[in-house]
Amino acid sequence: MSYGSAEWQKWALDEEQGIKHIKAAYNLGIQTFDTANVYSHGLYEIALGKATKQHNLPRDEIVVMTKLYFTVGPNPGFIGSASDWPNQNGLSRKHIFESIKHSLERLELDYVDVLQSHFFDKETPIAETMQAT
Repeated sequence: MSYGSAEWQKWALDEEQGIKHIKAAYNLGIQTFDTANVYSHGLYEIALGKATKQHNLPRDEIVVMTKLYFTVGPNPGFIGSASDWPNQNGLSRKHIFESIKHSLERLELDYVDVLQSHFFDKETPIAETMQAT
């Protein structure tokens, strides 16, 4: 399931529906929430962050996972291309730090439990990627 904007995918629920869905999932025992910076171009992370705040989901009881790799512009929901924002895609050390910073802002969290990469980056040396961990 994805939340944020049907402009991203036709089946994505809007923010209000997404927040209700997240609360219902938690009430049914789901405690792990998987998202990505690129899902609905940042709007899914915003919906998840709002849901955790509005419904007081206990941070120590939920697992929040997010992913990085793709470009998400400065305005959530805006669709652009990687060439519009240099150094804001892939697995460079700079992009990893910037991406998680913005994800945490959108999620309204101090940390995520699991940070994942969407894809292997052939352009960035593995040693550089590992320096970000």
